[in-house]
Amino acid sequence: MPNTNWPAMRVVHLLGGGRLVNELGPRAVVHPKPLVGEQASFETDTYAKLFHDAHWAGLEPVGVEFYSHQMQATGEEPPEWKPYLRRFTSTWCCDDSAQKWAEIAHVAHQRKLALEWDLSRRIRYQLRTLSWRLFEVSQAYHNQLVGKLASGSFTDGGKFEDGFTAQMYLALHSFLIDACILRDYLADFIAKFILPKESGDFGRFKDMGQFRYKVLGPHKNEGGIASELWEATDENTNGWLAVLNAYRNIVVHSAPLEHAEARLFAQSYLAPFNGDRRIPAIRCPIPGDPISVKQARSSAADHKSFDELQQSYLMMARQEGYGVDGLEYVWSVAGRISAFSQQVSIRSHIEAQPITVTSKDTIGGFSYTTRN
Repeated sequence: MPNTNWPAMRVVHLLGGGRLVNELGPRAVVHPKPLVGEQASFETDTYAKLFHDAHWAGLEPVGVEFYSHQMQATGEEPPEWKPYLRRFTSTWCCDDSAQKWAEIAHVAHQRKLALEWDLSRRIRYQLRTLSWRLFEVSQAYHNQLVGKLASGSFTDGGKFEDGFTAQMYLALHSFLIDACILRDYLADFIAKFILPKESGDFGRFKDMGQFRYKVLGPHKNEGGIASELWEATDENTNGWLAVLNAYRNIVVHSAPLEHAEARLFAQSYLAPFNGDRRIPAIRCPIPGDPISVKQARSSAADHKSFDELQQSYLMMARQEGYGVDGLEYVWSVAGRISAFSQQVSIRSHIEAQPITVTSKDTIGGFSYTTRN
């Protein structure tokens, strides 16, 4: 019989592409297996203590798939996926923020506030999209890790490129683009409904530079959300939104991340587990200084001849670009932008209210089913 203290089976996505599988009981097993020795595993005292024990063992959860009923186990329905963001903010911040924006949209709809309703729904949708993009990056890492191990060529510190590597970079590209769509939706909401009216109505912003100088500029010294955003979008201090914008601009306007400067290859390595053991893992490097790369790429585009352009790219290629792991970076962005979207929702002039559904909201009444 299943242990009733474990209401759901969980598959925990780990930094490096591994998985921690916790079925209906205290045992949690790491996949794939270590290169030598027995299967890596541990036991946790309670359902809630799994993540604490995973951290103690040296593992970094980036998200969780919950299998809470039979239809998910058989594949008739997808498991529930949630980013695990405790390192950066509250544990389930992305999902909590999406729910908050759904509640704001619900109130705006009741009050017939068209623009507030539309923007709130888009922000909520984009938070859910970003959550899924993080899943896709993590899944691409796992596929790369499993494929590399299956090839029999996994080595600690090895650099390589295969069919799975391109999929990792494609997943990273999609995340960066969708993260900046969410950023723009939040900027739109802030300009229209949070900052004072004298900010003016600039319509839809063509880029963050326009938003930064025309909207944030007049309020940058007033404290609050305008000052926070001014710092976050400052390239001179590597503000986190400025860095995100640089990565996105490289992908959209310049080159794939793996070609942006030095040729980037996937890396295999052995990650620590439980002190003295090692488990296989994968890194997918992205440029360590995207603002400089973006600026160099912009300058290169101004060259008149092929030789000048080629020489400019060769100069960039001499700089090592292995400073940042892609999954770790987008995981951090998911945490920071989820926390920021929560702050924006709190400052909204519309107070979020829980969504309730009654018989008045349905046609034909309610019906209830049970699941095994």
